[in-house]
Amino acid sequence: MQKAVSNKPHEPWVLISHRQTPRRRLTIDAAIHTLSAQLSVATVETSLALDALGWIFGLRPLMTAGCWMLVAGAGFATVGAFAGLVARSRWQRKMRWHRRIRPADTEAVVRRHAYLGVFFYALLTAMMVWRAKLQAQAGEGLPVGGWYLLVMGLVSIVMIWQVWLGGEVAVRLGLQQEES
Repeated sequence: MQKAVSNKPHEPWVLISHRQTPRRRLTIDAAIHTLSAQLSVATVETSLALDALGWIFGLRPLMTAGCWMLVAGAGFATVGAFAGLVARSRWQRKMRWHRRIRPADTEAVVRRHAYLGVFFYALLTAMMVWRAKLQAQAGEGLPVGGWYLLVMGLVSIVMIWQVWLGGEVAVRLGLQQEES
């Protein structure tokens, strides 16, 4: 059984044991991208849950909290998108510098993850603007309804697909490092 903790102090490592990938150093841009993406996922899903519970039970304070969680999710997604862009450009430069040929399947997964990330970011921004308008127009009533929750559920499915592709990127880049 492989150890999941590095013997070296203060160095972040990632271990993907289910594919027998050895430990590899986690760069700071990849760490920031991963952390901010996970925080974005958590806040967006929490926003959806708070809005749904607020709608079901008629509790405006839950919906207000859901609105702010969505704003936080968009902020984390902004940081994650920027860090992902930096990580991708560094990976491409590294491949050119070491004169390595990028495997086509790895390049395709990275590209799909990047394109879907841009699409998801646009959806998230649109949802945040829509949610803020609903919150401002609600007065004393409930700001969200069934249509908003349905669309937000679809955005959540897109986000889950994006996270799955991110996992594929991590696994394929880890396998690529093992081969070199």
